[in-house]
Amino acid sequence: MSREVKFMLHIKRITSIGILTGLLLFLSSFFANGINPNLLLSAGIGTFAASIMIFGCSLFMSLMQSLTEKTNRQTTKDSIHSYQP
Repeated sequence: MSREVKFMLHIKRITSIGILTGLLLFLSSFFANGINPNLLLSAGIGTFAASIMIFGCSLFMSLMQSLTEKTNRQTTKDSIHSYQP
């Protein structure tokens, strides 16, 4: 497996745990008796949104890195073959 695939699998696991935690807090806010339910509601929505943002930013960074590496390989290849003294 390449380094990028391992990185994305790791990010996928982390964000999956965050999303499940956020959903659990969100759903438990409807059944909370002794705790302020608005606190659990906002914590659940915040955790859910943060996990989605982490996944989106990581995906964007991975795509930028692969595009940059691909572009660098192409420009290096083109510059070597296009040079004629």
